[in-house]
Amino acid sequence: MSFAATLKRAFFHERYSRPDALPRSLIERFVAMPRLTGILPYVGWLPDERMFVLDQGGFGTTEQFSIGFAIEVAPQTGATDEMEKILASLFISCPAKTGIQVSLYASPDISRTLQAQTALIKNEELIGIAERRNKYYQSGTGKSLLANNTCLLRDFRCVISVSLPLSPFAPTEVEEAIRTRESIHATLRSAYLDGFDWTPDHLLNFVGDFFDHERVFNSDTNAFNTDARDKLVVKYNPDRIIREQLSNHEIASCVSDQGIRFCKSGGKETVMQLFSVRNYPKISRLNHMGSMIGDPYQTALSMPCPFLITMGAIVQDHESARTYTQMKSARATQNAASYMARFQPDLQDRKRDWDFVLKTFDEGKSTLRMYHQICLLSTVEDASRAEHAVKAVWRARGYDITRDYYLQHQAFASSLPMTLGRPMQQDLDTFGRVYTKTLDNAVMTSPLIAEWKGTKTPLITLFGRRGQIMAFDLFDNTGGNYNFAVAALSGSGKSVFVNEMAYRYHAAGSKVWIIDV
Repeated sequence: MSFAATLKRAFFHERYSRPDALPRSLIERFVAMPRLTGILPYVGWLPDERMFVLDQGGFGTTEQFSIGFAIEVAPQTGATDEMEKILASLFISCPAKTGIQVSLYASPDISRTLQAQTALIKNEELIGIAERRNKYYQSGTGKSLLANNTCLLRDFRCVISVSLPLSPFAPTEVEEAIRTRESIHATLRSAYLDGFDWTPDHLLNFVGDFFDHERVFNSDTNAFNTDARDKLVVKYNPDRIIREQLSNHEIASCVSDQGIRFCKSGGKETVMQLFSVRNYPKISRLNHMGSMIGDPYQTALSMPCPFLITMGAIVQDHESARTYTQMKSARATQNAASYMARFQPDLQDRKRDWDFVLKTFDEGKSTLRMYHQICLLSTVEDASRAEHAVKAVWRARGYDITRDYYLQHQAFASSLPMTLGRPMQQDLDTFGRVYTKTLDNAVMTSPLIAEWKGTKTPLITLFGRRGQIMAFDLFDNTGGNYNFAVAALSGSGKSVFVNEMAYRYHAAGSKVWIIDV
């Protein structure tokens, strides 16, 4: 060991040592040490109302709780002007101080679709082929199956979570929360984003990926060993606090300059890197958010690891926000007309921005406080490559992102669903990590766009340019026309695809005729 490495271990143990490399004398103190899950607000579940009880940071003094819920939707493949106008209602229908988060998770868990495809096979002699193919696909969730390009197989999941400043113990406020949820459901259905409400099982297994990284980086094992998979699934226990069920005594974590490092049972070390948006582009549309998961044409702009993108918005009181905007607009107008405006051209830009914000109030809209958070999961060896990749992808669209040095815990908590309650809102405001934006800004930068997931029956499994697994079946067409044609360049795989399609239908028990001249 070098002299520099010895000094690092001696004086900066928490930054340069393995997270599980602790002296035996400290093991007795583990019980008194705060757990990483302690920063999460998840407390309880209201089964009749299908709402979550969230902790508001009483911490031993006066306990305070609020209500939260989460809706998972299928990401859209594009956006129209009408869709953008409809989604603005998401923020209008909520009371002041409500925290709304839109999260897009590139999950490596594609096993459900693959297992559903295997279940469709009626010919037992062909099941072995399907299992070997699925195992090969599963290996592509951890490393690229292409020799010269980066393309990980994944399933994009979009979650819209809401933290309401309402008490779960006041019947009138619970009824208001239910009305708010139904209003959001109606808005999402109007934008073709119909979804379902989360239960504690959905929450635990979504957030569990960011604590137990064995659930994410398991491509080296047999992913279709049902017993092994069941051990990693977290099942809700109503007798325990929800956040405590995310704790695992086999997992050690520590904060370093690079991020939050994890290690389970002395195994391979992983790292969670956190980034936030510092400056936004001048022009952005909702359709542009489809490029935030990687460019569909440039393989150099691709994401080489699982990631989570979160847009958080804090709803403000309309009258208070209008008064604040008028004051800022008047000050910006005064500065733009001053003598110093000759030497500071940005003063004119500020005036124009605040005039535009003031105009949004005349249209019946308001402002909100907004932030964007990006969370990357990777091995220590791939951490640097993942960092360069995410910066290249976001900067290609005009976003200036920065690593969250020394604020990893706050950044991590603000990335997860239903964490934008009053305590987190105050923390983000104190550290200057939220920005005043219009409702349209929040809609245009919501991570609601990904790749097509296909039809409902996974008879054939295909993958998108960014790795999204797609289910496909000709007979899912409700219009009744089951004809299709394949067109591509010579040698690009038309015959292979048609032959695979014939094999899949034959394996599912269909009758197949091939006429080849």
